[in-house]
Amino acid sequence: MIGNIVSLYTRARAALPLAVFLLFLNTARSVTGGLDSTTLLCGLSFWALVQLSYIYDSLFRTREDAVNLPGTPEGTGRTWPVFAAALVPAVYIARLGFWPMIVIALLIIPFYSDPSMSGRRLKSIAVVKSLVSVLNFWLVGVMVPVLLKYDFSFGLLLSVLRSSLLLLGFVFLLTVLLDVRDVDGDREGGILTLPVLLGPRATAAGIGVLLTAGGVYLYRAGMAPAAFSTWLTAGFAFAAMRRPGRAFYEWLLAAFNLVLAARLLRA
Repeated sequence: MIGNIVSLYTRARAALPLAVFLLFLNTARSVTGGLDSTTLLCGLSFWALVQLSYIYDSLFRTREDAVNLPGTPEGTGRTWPVFAAALVPAVYIARLGFWPMIVIALLIIPFYSDPSMSGRRLKSIAVVKSLVSVLNFWLVGVMVPVLLKYDFSFGLLLSVLRSSLLLLGFVFLLTVLLDVRDVDGDREGGILTLPVLLGPRATAAGIGVLLTAGGVYLYRAGMAPAAFSTWLTAGFAFAAMRRPGRAFYEWLLAAFNLVLAARLLRA
């Protein structure tokens, strides 16, 4: 049974939506000093929608997953169950005033995943796959908790964006590192990630160097815990040059989520 749960967790790509949810909780705790029921329900609703977006994407994954996840059932293209499941969290989020994000998601996600929308999935364009992941992390994990407390303004948007640049850079490198894991399938499916364009070993080495330098900057800035977490991820990046199996990357994501969970419990 445990093996089936782990298999479902892996195939559903549940680790990244969970990371978004944990980041949301950390940001909300930092901004408001606590987690009330509205905040928790908001975070759970966004987590559900992010997870459902991954499930939606899986309905159109064929060639890449045949390589990356052998034995994965071919995508059915039947989207109505996903939209039905998304209805309740989407309505709750809209009632909190975040309906523009629902509209944006409805405009972007089909073009990102479904090749019948424009003949080419947005995720097949170079770097777009990683940028969409970064946008998810920032909007849901950082911006939404801030907007639960403060009214929107462009000044607030720019202020939050500036304060999030290091986090966004880290998340971008992390998602590119996960693309090293998927490089064979992405190449087969015509998805132009950086590892496909530059090669997996060169990409992993570059990420390791950048994360090492970022850790030095964080340490000198007095952010030792963040520096050590960054160096830990750099170690994973250098180890990825040897092209380990998928379990290696699941441990990476588990470590990332454990750091977020520990920070939440410590706060």
